[in-house]
Amino acid sequence: MSVDATSAAVRHRLKQHLFLIGFMGSGKSTVASTLSATLGIPALDSDACLEQELGCSIADFFSREGEQAFRDRETEFLRKLRGQSPCLISCGGGMALRSENRALMRLLGPVIYLTATPETVFSRIGTDTARPLLKDKKTSADIAAMMQARLPLYEDAASLKIATDHLSPAEITNELIRLLQPFLSGDESR
Repeated sequence: MSVDATSAAVRHRLKQHLFLIGFMGSGKSTVASTLSATLGIPALDSDACLEQELGCSIADFFSREGEQAFRDRETEFLRKLRGQSPCLISCGGGMALRSENRALMRLLGPVIYLTATPETVFSRIGTDTARPLLKDKKTSADIAAMMQARLPLYEDAASLKIATDHLSPAEITNELIRLLQPFLSGDESR
């Protein structure tokens, strides 16, 4: 089946949300944009939605209210997805930290874990100042340590996993469309 035919089949059979998770800089937003356009389905960026709801940047909210308050908002964002039309959600890097969030995502649809090496992440976000958890921790070693701590949580949430390091957004999208086929036919191997 061609990529276009497969894309049409995925779009036609999409009955649940699709979630993209992974460490910051793993390519979630870029892949979400490409995958959304290819499948012709709406996409949401959880961080952008939360910033709109909060009326400030995540970094500002973190500094005023703290990380736990932000994590509470992420959980509420996921709860609100119940009953909504299926869409693609690009999740903030910490969305999978809470067990409740992992369970909610798995309940609402396939969870796609995008991976990248610490060096790739560093090259993608090294100069980004909008990431509060990396404030004063912008070395490959710092990123590797944080990634290692989150690895079991991302893997616990994931239905699918794909490395993004040496693939273009189009290549990742094509691979994801292929990998999503079992989830749409009811033959999930998870």
